[in-house]
Amino acid sequence: MKARTKENLGYIFGGLFSNQKAINGAKHNAWWVALIMFILGVILPVVPLTVTVANSYGSSFLAANTYGYEDQITEASLNLYNDGYKFEVVENNGVRELKGTLNGSNITSDETKPIYEVKPTSGSQKGEISFQVYYSERTFTKSNNIKDLVDNLVAKRYITGSTLEPSTDVEATESADSEVQETYYRPSFILLFRGGSYEYIAKPQTYEVAANQSGDWKNTEVGTNLLERVLTVEGYKLPTNDSEIDTLVRDANYVNGVLNNWKQVYNESYLATKNSALLYQSLLFLGIYAILVLFMGLMVFLLTRGKRNSFNYLTFWTCEKIAMWASLSPGLLAMILGFMLPSYAVMFFIILVGIRIMWLSMKQLRPTYN
Repeated sequence: MKARTKENLGYIFGGLFSNQKAINGAKHNAWWVALIMFILGVILPVVPLTVTVANSYGSSFLAANTYGYEDQITEASLNLYNDGYKFEVVENNGVRELKGTLNGSNITSDETKPIYEVKPTSGSQKGEISFQVYYSERTFTKSNNIKDLVDNLVAKRYITGSTLEPSTDVEATESADSEVQETYYRPSFILLFRGGSYEYIAKPQTYEVAANQSGDWKNTEVGTNLLERVLTVEGYKLPTNDSEIDTLVRDANYVNGVLNNWKQVYNESYLATKNSALLYQSLLFLGIYAILVLFMGLMVFLLTRGKRNSFNYLTFWTCEKIAMWASLSPGLLAMILGFMLPSYAVMFFIILVGIRIMWLSMKQLRPTYN
């Protein structure tokens, strides 16, 4: 190995923990070496952020307590199918949408009124509504936005112990106020609309949300009959009457199969959102971290401008290269810590690179006094 190559490798690997080697490497190596260090330094801390998003799924909202959601969605799906409802994914001007029909005709009910409700006949929720299904012709377009409808449905409330909505104008709040919780409750619900779906799980007999999520039909195959898809479980046939529905609802294996089918639908519906979030978040933090390193280079330049500082001969470009060389080890540490503590992954690189540049400036590039 040539002496020059050995020296450069010493700067590269030594610069991971030695400030002086990082400075020497920036001063004596080509600019493209600093650029490589810079690129690696800002990419590495983004890796755990990207992996976290890539490993997210639309069905993740069902990972915690579902409060009987699997039984509710199974009963609702079976009865909707038996009543003649059909929800089919169609293509409209190149966009995949969900078209709902009832016995071959368009669904004409008010979008704020449920097309089906689950009303338990036993247990703590007896006499109440535990689950609702809504359908709307809306899409995600600005002129036909779904947000105000979702807000309307989420704001709905019912008097505890009954299926009645309050007749007064008293507003139930989202607080944990015990009086409000005891007076009103909100059922869980699913909203199926042309542009996508919105799922909402409420804590039983309260006004609190347990989980929610939304998605679209962009990755669902055209021609998919939604109800047939989720109700088709190996070893079981689709119901033809109320008696068969009652039997299936009480079959734990069938209920679990239907829930798994819905999970697949939710995962598909979340793909477009996940891919968009993956690209947006990756580019956002790459930009933030890159700007941060360049700003640290500016700080090095400013901190070495004093007359008593023996390093005031360093040019602005050299100071930037020093920051680039110094960014690799914070990037590597931020990646490791990001995998260990994903909740704080965003902050690790910002903290570590700031500490290293300040440490480097105050130790190796500090002014000298006689």
